[in-house]
Amino acid sequence: MSQSRHPANGKSPQSARELLDETAQLRGDIMALAETGRRTVRDWRGYVKRRVEDQPYATVFVAAGIGYVLGGGLPTSLVRVALGIGSRLAAERVLAQVANTLFENKSS
Repeated sequence: MSQSRHPANGKSPQSARELLDETAQLRGDIMALAETGRRTVRDWRGYVKRRVEDQPYATVFVAAGIGYVLGGGLPTSLVRVALGIGSRLAAERVLAQVANTLFENKSS
């Protein structure tokens, strides 16, 4: 009889001990991910709270604008154009930073 192969990586099935070890590792990774998620949410809450306290009107207007856009208030073509322009500007800044770093390294 031929052994069945695991379709994802082509390796034969593992022993129960190896599977238990991998399961424990996966559990640890999921716990770490959950902790990172909790920390990130806590940090965002603190950031938003500070923004609301420091600039309440601006924060409300930004939130309303985001809600309007996410709620479908802007035509899809306009959003697509804005995202295209934004991504090109972001790419330009990244490339300029990389070029600047490379130029500084060659000058040293």
